[in-house]
Amino acid sequence: AGVAATAAGYALGLVFWSASFLRWAWKMLVDCFALTVATMVIQQIVLTSCDIVGLVMSVWMPRGPARSLRWCAYCLAVWSLVLAAQVPILLRVLPEQPVLLSWAQTALVSRFYRTLLHMLFGKHCSAGFLSSRTLQAHKNQGDFLYIRSTEDQECRRKRSQPALTKNSVFYILLIGYATSRFRELRKSGLWTLITCCCWVHIEMKRTRHCRGLSMIGVWKVLWEILPMPVHSGCEAVDGECELHQTCAVCLDSLCISSEA
Repeated sequence: AGVAATAAGYALGLVFWSASFLRWAWKMLVDCFALTVATMVIQQIVLTSCDIVGLVMSVWMPRGPARSLRWCAYCLAVWSLVLAAQVPILLRVLPEQPVLLSWAQTALVSRFYRTLLHMLFGKHCSAGFLSSRTLQAHKNQGDFLYIRSTEDQECRRKRSQPALTKNSVFYILLIGYATSRFRELRKSGLWTLITCCCWVHIEMKRTRHCRGLSMIGVWKVLWEILPMPVHSGCEAVDGECELHQTCAVCLDSLCISSEA
């Protein structure tokens, strides 16, 4: 009887210890999710601040070649001054409200800024701003990662290996964070509703973009895709063309004849 009671006590203690450990691990995961969203907030601020840095760098540049030690030190000093001016705002806003609301606010400010650039300078001129080029590079990187993750999922399906996608993990942590900060989100009222609308809009837009994404779209980021040149009948040539190069893969001519 004593041995059975001792074993039951150990088993009960193990159950309580496991429950406490799982509760601690879940809290750590939720905190890591909040830290990830805070990183997204800082990323939005950095992307918006790129134009300020670009403006300062265009007004005065140190003498010497680009990417030299002096040039890097000057660029680092400009970035430090621009971001240091925004640190007091972040230290005041982030601790006072859930990080999801801060994400929605910075996303709206960033969207308003890009729309204002399009209205003032036009689509083509605004695309030349440093913030627009950086955002486009970030989107291209996301497309590459999506294509790679899709290929990995297809390989796992062929091997009949179950895979937990990143989206499902993200949604689970999102629900967990919203549950842990439910009281604060309920007190925010309107901003919570705006955050939900922003999140749904971004997810729907991302889903449509990913469905329309193909390898041709990825190739257009890396290379310039042009139609094959066509020679008229009088300009038709046999063998290698003197105007156009040959393909580096198949060694055929990159142009064709209209009589072919």
